[in-house]
This record gives sequence, structure tokens and C-alpha cells, in this order.
Amino acid sequence: MNQVGTSFILYQPTLCITELYNAIGKTKGEPSAKKALKEFYKMVYHLEDYGSCAQCERVGKTALKYRVYSADAYYLQTSIDFKTMIISLDEKDFIDRIKAKDADCNVYHAKDALSEILK
Repeated sequence: MNQVGTSFILYQPTLCITELYNAIGKTKGEPSAKKALKEFYKMVYHLEDYGSCAQCERVGKTALKYRVYSADAYYLQTSIDFKTMIISLDEKDFIDRIKAKDADCNVYHAKDALSEILK
């Protein structure tokens, strides 16, 4: 955080906020991630918000909980919220991690999805 300027304009912050929360949460824990976001918001001169900051933090928590990439956490959170199926090609870094945490959604590899849909 010390490497970031003290006043800047953040345009389309959704992934930045989510990535910051997830990255700091992974290395220093969730309380540190929350604290870092508060500091980060103070540095932003103007926050052009095209997604709710609260939603970004929520998705950051999802990324941290399931140990997935921040961008993938948006798909995962949407699937959890709307109780939908996720089809992915990333078995090791996505599907297996979601299944290990018993998420409230169904996630399948593309090769298995059709047979699951037709059940």
C-alpha cells in the first residue's frame, strides 16, 4: 500500500477492489484486507463506481474463501446468489476448490456438464 500514490482517480474499480481484498486477505488475513481497503479508499481522489464497493468487497471475500482468482469470484458469487450451474474448463484451480468448500452452487467441467444437465 505504501507504493500507491496518495491521490488518484480510480475508474471502474470493481476488479481492483476485489483483487486488493483477495490478495491481502490471502497473505495477511481478512482483518488486514478490510483495513487495507479503508486506507485505499482514503487515497482515491475520485471513485468512479460502476459496481458497488460493498459488492466488490463481498466478491473479494468469496475469492478469499474459495481460494480462486478475483475475476472468477464474480462468476462464482453470481452462481451462488442465483443458484445456477457453473461450467468451467479449469478443474484444478477452480472446480476442485469450489467442490472442496461445498459451495451452494453446482460446478462442472465442460466435459461433464451436458450429462449433468440431462439428468
